[in-house]
Formats: sequence, C-alpha cells, structure tokens
Amino acid sequence: MSEKVLCFAYGSNMCSHRMKSRAPSAEFYRIARKSGKTLVFNKRSCDDSAKANLASDKDGKVWGVLYCLDFIDLGKLDACESGYTRELTEVVDSMNEAVSAFVYLSSKLTKDTRPYDWYKELVVEGAKEHKLPSEYIRFLETFKSKPDLDPKRGSKCC
Repeated sequence: MSEKVLCFAYGSNMCSHRMKSRAPSAEFYRIARKSGKTLVFNKRSCDDSAKANLASDKDGKVWGVLYCLDFIDLGKLDACESGYTRELTEVVDSMNEAVSAFVYLSSKLTKDTRPYDWYKELVVEGAKEHKLPSEYIRFLETFKSKPDLDPKRGSKCC
C-alpha cells in the first residue's frame, strides 16, 4: 500500500476534477489556510500567461484545499507543475490543527500578472466547490485576467 501525503492546493488544483486528472488518488481532506503568504498570479507559465503562486506577506492568509494522495502520485503532479518546486510547509486545517503538506511554489516570475480567463475561472470554481470563506472568494474574483487565443489550452498541463 502506498504511503499517503497531504498536498495544499491554492490555484487551479483546488478544482477536484483537475486535481484528480493529475493525481488520480487525490481525495479531498479539508480546507486549510497558510498564514504569512498572499496569493498572486506571477508564476511565468509555458503558455505565456501568469499562474497562481504564493508571495510573502506578514499579514497575509491564503486559503486552499488539502488533498490526501498516494506518495507515488506526486511524480505525476510534479510533471504537471512545470516551473514550480514542491516544498513541505505547515498549514492550519479547518479543524484548527497545524499539519504538514506539500505545496508548489515558483521563483520563475512574470511581469504580466494576468492569468488567462479560463485559469482564473478554475481557481474561483475550486474555491466555491470547497466552500472557502466568501470574502476570500470575492478576493479571488477581483484579479484581472485576459482572454486566451487558443481555446484548447485550458485542458493542457502547463
């Protein structure tokens, strides 16, 4: 039996269908928050847009989704998270317990911080699916985005 690990998703992987397509064993565990960070869209993507990332902010708090998955699926997830580095971090879950979870962070940054419309929609959809705090969902909805000229790209792993 494979070892189980926790993964903290704060971007498009909050959507269960997207996470399961990348890490088939992934199961929703709990929502969680990461203090001392803020969500930004500054990761330079291979598709010429910005993707979600975390930036230091002493007063910040990022909400996301904890998934429990087989350790072996981390390799599959790594392949989809090009440009990110997987790190172990501490988050506080909805039971107010501090837990260790893997998170994907990037130092490959872009100046154009607008994600594609479809990507932003995935982030907001995932937040709504898991009933993150309504003020946080409103925060996600405030980000400016841009249209993607390639209508097929939303399904690609980038």
